[in-house]
Amino acid sequence: MRSKQTLALAASSLALTAVLAGCSGDDEPESSPSPSGSSADAPSSDDASADGGVVSEDGQSRVYQSVPPGFPDDVPILDDSEATGSVSEYDGLTAFSVVMPSDGETVPTLQEAAELVAAEGFEGSTEVSAEGNQPQPVVLRSDDPATTVIISGTDLEGGGTLLTYTVEVS
Repeated sequence: MRSKQTLALAASSLALTAVLAGCSGDDEPESSPSPSGSSADAPSSDDASADGGVVSEDGQSRVYQSVPPGFPDDVPILDDSEATGSVSEYDGLTAFSVVMPSDGETVPTLQEAAELVAAEGFEGSTEVSAEGNQPQPVVLRSDDPATTVIISGTDLEGGGTLLTYTVEVS
């Protein structure tokens, strides 16, 4: 069950990466979302690239069953053993998204992830605040090169946390 949730959220994360990168695509979508929330024209395994990623129709995004190649070395992640990821490039901005499950509770896990990134010199608050039952994302930045890291966490139904790292490099 965790694997299906991870893959579904990885697909959602790819869409989020495009939005955060400022790319809205065509004014009119060519297809409507399916019940799972993924696009009906999502890349298929027939669109695999030489580096193992599945390439989107526009050729600007790739989805991986692991941390994507080129993910910044100075952005540590908790545990990549079950990670899925994507990478997109738009007008000089490279946006990575990595989604992974963790066995820990959401707030302490998100706090630990934020502290690891901050220890690498990224600036911003590592304090995790929770409005209602949902912790708010943590945003950290570095200037060399210009990098923004957004880390969010979601409770999984069976316990544990689903972490999402969105990393934008320009």
